[in-house]
Amino acid sequence: MKENRPQLKGPRPIGSSVSDSISLSSPVACTSPREDVLGPPMPSNVCALPEEHRCCLLGKVPGLRARRRKAMLIYVCAADSQDCCAEKGALQCGAAARLRVRARRRGWRVHVADLHWRSPLEQQRDHRFPVLCIAELARQSELGAVVPVLFLNSGLGTPLLPHTLECADFKAALETAEDESDKALLNKWYVLDASTTPPCYRLVRGAPARWRREMARALNVLVRTLPQEACDAYLTTVVEQEVQHTVLMSVEAARRCVWVCRAGGAAPEPADTGDRAHQQELQRRLNNLQKDLKQHLSERNVIRATMRGRGGADDDYTTGVSAALGDRLDALLDALVTDHDLPAGYNGIPTSLFDEVNEHLAFCQKAAQCTSNREITLNELKTYITGDSTVPLALIGGAGCGKATLVARAVTQAHTYQPDLAVIVRFVGLTPQSSSSHMLLKSIVDQCHVLLTGTVYRGRNDVYSLSAALPGLLGGVGRSRGALLCVVGADALRAARWLPERLPHHVKMIVTVTEEKDEPSSSAIMAVLSSEDGPKVVRAPPVGPDEAKAVLTACAATYSKTGAASPPEAAVKAVQKCTLPLYAKILAWQISLSAETFTELTEPETTPELVICEDLEGQLIQILITTEAALGAERVKTCLALLTASRRGLDDTEILDILAHDDLFRSEETYLPWAPASLVWPQLAALLSPWLRW
Repeated sequence: MKENRPQLKGPRPIGSSVSDSISLSSPVACTSPREDVLGPPMPSNVCALPEEHRCCLLGKVPGLRARRRKAMLIYVCAADSQDCCAEKGALQCGAAARLRVRARRRGWRVHVADLHWRSPLEQQRDHRFPVLCIAELARQSELGAVVPVLFLNSGLGTPLLPHTLECADFKAALETAEDESDKALLNKWYVLDASTTPPCYRLVRGAPARWRREMARALNVLVRTLPQEACDAYLTTVVEQEVQHTVLMSVEAARRCVWVCRAGGAAPEPADTGDRAHQQELQRRLNNLQKDLKQHLSERNVIRATMRGRGGADDDYTTGVSAALGDRLDALLDALVTDHDLPAGYNGIPTSLFDEVNEHLAFCQKAAQCTSNREITLNELKTYITGDSTVPLALIGGAGCGKATLVARAVTQAHTYQPDLAVIVRFVGLTPQSSSSHMLLKSIVDQCHVLLTGTVYRGRNDVYSLSAALPGLLGGVGRSRGALLCVVGADALRAARWLPERLPHHVKMIVTVTEEKDEPSSSAIMAVLSSEDGPKVVRAPPVGPDEAKAVLTACAATYSKTGAASPPEAAVKAVQKCTLPLYAKILAWQISLSAETFTELTEPETTPELVICEDLEGQLIQILITTEAALGAERVKTCLALLTASRRGLDDTEILDILAHDDLFRSEETYLPWAPASLVWPQLAALLSPWLRW
């Protein structure tokens, strides 16, 4: 009898199903059946990628999780900048200087963010300085691995009045206060703000002279009248807020935090506090903070320095602190390098390509959230993407009318129209690779080549060769799954004649072109795209008054640092005349700066005036005028000149190294002469936050 053996099926086609857990050298018969790659065939090494990497190459938003840069960002938390001059000097001039050299050899960057220099902004004892500190801390957290270095000895530093008080808590404090003068003091410094949701009592903006005379008295009243739980919530210092936003809110930050505490010195008297209850409250909060630090920090990251004489005069003491800091920071750098040690590529595809594509997808996702509901134009883009056209589509509109956000929204929805579509999107000038026509073309060709063959383009790296290869690559991707190429801001490119005027079947291309005032289509890009049949032109519709008001209100709520309040009537009327979304965003940002700035108070105190211009260009200029008034015209001009003159921008370390040698940013009154630069730069970054990309 013939033996019945089960028929062995041949291996499934690699292009249709390959597990993301096997390497290219693994036998196909050993493929794990956990997950099949559905859709049109792709190169085997692309199929073997993890799903998030495949989605990145296909332009599916969101792409990969943002990968932090190779940057170790030391953020200095200090209770009293005068009390830790020697220790901070040991960090800045000793440990950090050596660490930067060591990190540079390993391809890493080390930056020290230190805003504690006993500046007028720090000494005025209101909430502008802590707001600036937390804003800088949040910005640094997006750029790399933050390493908090805490200088906390026997005091919490300058106490602050609460910025806001809930209505119930404020009324309870008034009822508890027995002295009529105490009630009068609270009513003097706190006013009802009914524009916020929910309403609250807000601290009055005061000039420094009045502030220093009566702040201590007001603090004493609150300590006596508020319950302990409310004191913990409302009464705070800068260092408590910094610890809260680092050690107590992030496990990673707590694991990396280094605490330098000095033994042997007498506890400093709290500034302007003669009331025993207030001193006891400060000591209670200091004890609680130290207890939290001991619970969250590793013992090896606590440096206990012993001072025999005055810290600033003892060279041995400073040398010892510098050596201890250097040892801990070296170990933390080694750990960061190990954790960040990613492969140069995945399945033969360089990591740099994934990083580039993901930068644009992440920006696309953010931009898509900013668009108004202009469904008619979106439907036109949808019809083009799903249709049979073989010519490009040019989306034309004035500067700031929302072209980029319209394209971003179309990109995020493209896979709902065609699930297998390959989307290649680039925002000109967003990254170094998209800042020149040649480099932009190379990255587009690389992405297409990977989708078609599994490898990046290996041919001649010149514009002529890349231009010749692009149509064939787009056509190949289009035949297998359809392709959509989007170039936002194409008119900013020079020598972009590589943009095709006709497209292969199943390939679509959308470019945005800014319409000049004098001519309907003055951009040379339109000449490049022109053919007998095209390009297809779609005009971005003007935003209506209601939409402009909605953008203004939403952005004002987002930018507000003092609570969500309705924009002033003058701003609402202005966006009825100039309805550009960018104009509304600029107005919203200036409203937030009028309510709260990051600079020191003047004497007498003056409220920043909201200047409203009738056009976009005038309002853009007004941003610079406001910034110059806050920081000084020459300082602002110097910083912005450095940024615009640099080919690919500057990071924090580079620009501070430059500013430290400029007399505009130096002072003999600070412990280190270049200290003003390390404060002015974060102030500028905060004042221009929406308009700078890091």
